[in-house]
Amino acid sequence: MFKASVWRMAAKVVALSGIVVLSLFLPGAVADAGVAATDFGNPSDAPFGANRGVNQGIPDSIHNLNTGELFSTLQSALDDADTVNGHVLQLEVASLPEGQVLITKSVTIQGQTGSEEFVATVDTGSVGDNRGWFLVETGVSLTVQDLNFDGGGFQIWQAFRVKGSANVARCGFSDIQYLNPPVDYAGTAVAMVGAGEVVDCNFSQIGRVGVLFFGTGVTNGLMQRCSYTGKGAGDWLDYSVEVGAGATALVRDNYVEACRGVASSDASESSGVNVNTTFADGTVADVLTNTVMDCTFGVQIGRGDGQGPTAEVHYNRLITNEFGVGINSPSPLSAVNNWFGCNEGPGQPGCDATDGDPLIDPWLILTITANPTTIQVFQDSAVMAALRLNSDGVDTSGDGLVPDAIPEIFTATLGTVNPVSGGTVDGLVPTVFTAGGTLGTAIVTVTCDNETVETPIEIVAQAEAIPTLGFWALFVWIAAIAVLGARFLIRR
Repeated sequence: MFKASVWRMAAKVVALSGIVVLSLFLPGAVADAGVAATDFGNPSDAPFGANRGVNQGIPDSIHNLNTGELFSTLQSALDDADTVNGHVLQLEVASLPEGQVLITKSVTIQGQTGSEEFVATVDTGSVGDNRGWFLVETGVSLTVQDLNFDGGGFQIWQAFRVKGSANVARCGFSDIQYLNPPVDYAGTAVAMVGAGEVVDCNFSQIGRVGVLFFGTGVTNGLMQRCSYTGKGAGDWLDYSVEVGAGATALVRDNYVEACRGVASSDASESSGVNVNTTFADGTVADVLTNTVMDCTFGVQIGRGDGQGPTAEVHYNRLITNEFGVGINSPSPLSAVNNWFGCNEGPGQPGCDATDGDPLIDPWLILTITANPTTIQVFQDSAVMAALRLNSDGVDTSGDGLVPDAIPEIFTATLGTVNPVSGGTVDGLVPTVFTAGGTLGTAIVTVTCDNETVETPIEIVAQAEAIPTLGFWALFVWIAAIAVLGARFLIRR
């Protein structure tokens, strides 16, 4: 039902500019399931350089909504004595060039309309705190919302380096890269060692990781409703999210695609979601209700020399990946109740394979039902397609649901369906079948990803109408009977 590899008891650890890659060799395996792990970076390795660069700032571009003051750069707004914890700093120009920024106050940084962006003016460093374009200091609680961050043309190791805490919402990150193969495979949009949430954000052209939850200081990390587009195949790596070094995080309702890069240095591979214990044990991740497609690994679970992570992987749509789930860990991995693209199960034609023997049975299946199943010509039947039952026939909707907006397409014989397509809502897609004038067995089909299922609907003739009498005709008929009855009684 799935591919299970026997892992050799040998590993190679390669240190690449603060990145550790654990490569495990598989005898005769289709894929080298190397587990690559990303290091946050020791702050003591290098102090924050605060390189401001040149050609930065635009007059009156940052507005402190609490004091009314205007500033030409975000850093000058943060440094102003009148700016204190709780203030809101709003970007009010379309694009603001900004060098490295040190954030020591608990403020909100936001865009005016959601289309505004900060653009990089300098390279960041490659070690310690100097990796950050925006450095959030310890003890600071930052909110960032309705903004975009573009590192195009510069080497950016970490767009946000969060040592305090941060909530990032409705933001876009592009060209956050520090690439120098085969030495550096870096570039992280948001790197956290403390509490934080990243919600409703978009990531594209990221050097390595969209969101990094790193260390035991992350006890309730959240990445939700985000979209990550990888760079496809090439000499690079892509992970929409990485949970490691003892962090605990929930990865939910995200859309991830095109994570297929392979590092030429050691053949480590990309994955949509990466959960590991390379730097420390105790990593815990719940990976729920995500769509991960066209990646080498949809979800990759790995370890270093210690105990592996604990992961729950459920209700995800894992399609067109080389491996939907890959595992190299002695810890339990439950990956039951996922949709792998077909009803026959992982490793079968149309479904993603799995690697490393995760628990994947039962899986979700596509079903279709009609009500009623017998109709007269030109009548309707309500049809429902569902991704709610698993391969054991159990309705799992009370415990969790697949992502919304999974596309499904309907067809029919001896009639029509309306609508002919739709996206899942709570695992369901409805349509209505309308019979034509031909008697027989209609077949309604639904196709989702690589699976097509069908349901029959019997079409019968219309029942003949029973003749009815008009009111006065009925009255006369009853009266006549009454008269005849009276005459009969009189004669007796």
